[in-house]
Amino acid sequence: MTETAPGGRADGQRPGEIQEATRRDAALAEHPLLEVAGLSVAFGRRRIEAVHDVSFTVARGQRLGLVGESGSGKTVTATAIMGLLADNAQAAGSIRFDGEELTTASDQELSRLRGRSLTMVFQEPMTALDPTMTVGRQTAEVVWLHEPRSERSEPVRQRVLAAFGDVGLDDPPRIADSYPHQLSGGQRQRVMLAMALINRPQLVICDEPTTGLDVLVQDRILTLLDGKLADTGAACLFVSHDLAVVARLCTDVLVMWRGRIVEAGPVDHVLREPRHPYTRGLIATARIEAVTPGQRLPVLEDFMTEEEPA
Repeated sequence: MTETAPGGRADGQRPGEIQEATRRDAALAEHPLLEVAGLSVAFGRRRIEAVHDVSFTVARGQRLGLVGESGSGKTVTATAIMGLLADNAQAAGSIRFDGEELTTASDQELSRLRGRSLTMVFQEPMTALDPTMTVGRQTAEVVWLHEPRSERSEPVRQRVLAAFGDVGLDDPPRIADSYPHQLSGGQRQRVMLAMALINRPQLVICDEPTTGLDVLVQDRILTLLDGKLADTGAACLFVSHDLAVVARLCTDVLVMWRGRIVEAGPVDHVLREPRHPYTRGLIATARIEAVTPGQRLPVLEDFMTEEEPA
């Protein structure tokens, strides 16, 4: 996982530090599972750029966090990898998954990968799930679409129920026969996780999977995801605005600001010695317990004194 801060400025990461991160990545995996190079994404006739010249790698089994505030380009980056950008989006650069170039892949080729080798857990299950179909049937379709009948070692229904049990859903048969609106937010997110993992993918992309859940349910989902990733050995790109969540789940982190990666490195190092003002701002605004009672809470603008990226 590597990236450069714009211009190698002194208030971000220096070129030497980026080179060291690159060497560390090379040692982590000679052939990355995912390699994003020079990715830029713009929208509409005016080509409003949401992502600019983003590059990073994800090794097999690695857990990489992608953090930043809303509008920083995190979700656009994730959907570009999945090949799910809107029709009015124009993408440039390279996205290679397991050696296969995705930016030039056909819809058929992308469909072959999505749901099997490459999966995504979306932020809002109610918009990702089909309201007219039971969640059991929707999960079964992931198997039907990607695994020939001759390769199945057990009935699909049984496999779905086992997957629901694995993600901690009580009474899997009842859940399988339920429609999305009949389940709680936590149950729907567990269903999404079961769908993402049922075919044992190589890479799971999680886009703010715990946003909107209460603290207890969020904790259970993160514990569950941590365990399932460990069990399957899948790599994970975890998109979040919450540094604490990323620190809990990931080993490495990319910090994204206004469509660019401004800092990159091991999570503990970035949290302990943040170099870019934006990273320092994210950390400070998340640690409200450190603010003396009566003092004004910090905001990101307090830290952004350098010129914005061009």
